[in-house]
Amino acid sequence: MFKFILLVAFILTGCLNPKATDLSFRKIDQHEHTDSHTYPTFISPTKIETRLGDRIFVSNVLSKIFGPQANEDILTLVTRQQGAFGGVCDASDNTDSCFAPKNNVIISPSSTIRSGALIKACKEITAKTENIEHALGLNQLHVNSPINKTTLIKQFQLFAPFKQIPPKALDQLIAQANDTENTIIDWKTIHLLFCVNPAWTIP
Repeated sequence: MFKFILLVAFILTGCLNPKATDLSFRKIDQHEHTDSHTYPTFISPTKIETRLGDRIFVSNVLSKIFGPQANEDILTLVTRQQGAFGGVCDASDNTDSCFAPKNNVIISPSSTIRSGALIKACKEITAKTENIEHALGLNQLHVNSPINKTTLIKQFQLFAPFKQIPPKALDQLIAQANDTENTIIDWKTIHLLFCVNPAWTIP
């Protein structure tokens, strides 16, 4: 099962993971302008990182999907993890560690620490049946609903409304579900895979 999770996660991430963009700047010709100022020359590319949602954004999305009963776990594993997810401190953050310069940041770039924190949060949240029931209920499904292309796409788009699940990943998920008899375990695994994919964390 663990190898299967890694395989599908790799497929999802490979197709949907945000990538940095390289932008090269050319020399600005002074004759293109009406004034006589000297314009800078940029001779090396600049890498622009994709901006990811901070701890408040990630917390709100997870709460909407998994319901209010998941809020305690979300608070502990995401909202209070400023160092991993970014997001400036506010009046409700009464811990000294929040206001440390390394934690009190507006944005958090993609990093191993952030990825590890997201995986940990998703594992804790999707392990609880009541959270999966809430997520399925958003699409009028339940824990015994069949796992097929229609239901998988519906649940995937709770996380990434404007994206399509890669066909190869879809086939792998359906094949795995057909090999087991415990639908709730399958639904937990499926929501874990969707949750750990970083694509939905882009605002």
